[in-house]
Amino acid sequence: MKSTVWIFGDSFQTSDSDPKNKYEKSWIEILLNDKGYTVRNLARAGVPNEDIILTCIDYLPSIKTTDRVLIFLGAELRFMAPTGTGEIGQKQPFDLYINTDRKHIDVWIEGKIDRNAYDIVDKFNTPLGNKLKMSVWNNYIAMLLDSKHIKYKIIHGHYEPKTVISDYVIDYMPEYKYRCWLPNVTKYFKTEKNIQFISGTCLINDFFHCQIQHLIDNFGKQQLTSLKNLSLWEFVSVIDKQFGKQNCYFYDAWHLNQQGHIAYANYAQQYDWITDE
Repeated sequence: MKSTVWIFGDSFQTSDSDPKNKYEKSWIEILLNDKGYTVRNLARAGVPNEDIILTCIDYLPSIKTTDRVLIFLGAELRFMAPTGTGEIGQKQPFDLYINTDRKHIDVWIEGKIDRNAYDIVDKFNTPLGNKLKMSVWNNYIAMLLDSKHIKYKIIHGHYEPKTVISDYVIDYMPEYKYRCWLPNVTKYFKTEKNIQFISGTCLINDFFHCQIQHLIDNFGKQQLTSLKNLSLWEFVSVIDKQFGKQNCYFYDAWHLNQQGHIAYANYAQQYDWITDE
């Protein structure tokens, strides 16, 4: 058996993000198990980036230099609100972040942007401010793991911090530009350890690329005209209706269904998730 791989992330790496189904394994667990690794998956649905990084820090004493770490950063619009202040004498002092009641403000509600929440957030922290704050967490955990001589990769799940290079994403994915950062923002991130996907460096884009590739391989590109100019929340139902549920990898606009987890695990074998120097 090879070394242990630690997973820190959000719903894109879990097997229970579908409220109607809990799958046996998520795509990352399937992929790494097939490669002979033991997986410790600490990802949790809906958590903010602070949660992802602090959970990794809490587990550092248990991570060996022979282990590998994969950190999947989430949506920048989620904000941490842990229970307890950390002050001496408080009834709920801040101890380990993994032991707190992890809550956050999420502007995505029932599949729609809550504009009221978004406006309130903007008054305190602009979208650019969120990105720069995210860069601090990104760079800090990278430097910390480097100092511990732990091999790792950092993957952006929700946003494209570099360049979309997939025509499938550009041509078919609704609102993809909304989730792309300007090049001047990217320079504040350590991206040397990012995985280079066929689609770019954003995981959700690669999920989508895998889905479109499957449809083109099985039905031909000329059959996909109905997928253009859709809203973000329409494309799953259109795929279901036109190509059949058995050919749809998503259960909503973001998350893989069971067959999607299996299909993407096979598709993602081509990437260098683990570097064994």
